[in-house]
Amino acid sequence: CTEAIEARGTVKVMRSVDHGAHWDSPIALSNDQSNHTRAVLGVDGELYVTWFDELSSRILGRVSRDRGESFERVVSDGGVAQPLPSSNEGGAIEI
Repeated sequence: CTEAIEARGTVKVMRSVDHGAHWDSPIALSNDQSNHTRAVLGVDGELYVTWFDELSSRILGRVSRDRGESFERVVSDGGVAQPLPSSNEGGAIEI
């Protein structure tokens, strides 16, 4: 989940190992200037989480290899990211 106000938000992950009956406390993965969060599962069960960092103008990410119990250090795109385009009222991306 991401808690965001305007373009400011912290990427947080909550984990459940019993199909949602119980949830662990949220783990903060980013600073409070993050936006455009995406999460995807890898073929071996790893969880990849990426976001756009508003402070550095970079795409950052972290990976968990233990079903979301812990996450490796933050990795960067190397500074080649451009700010993501904004969407219009209908939700379509304007390029």
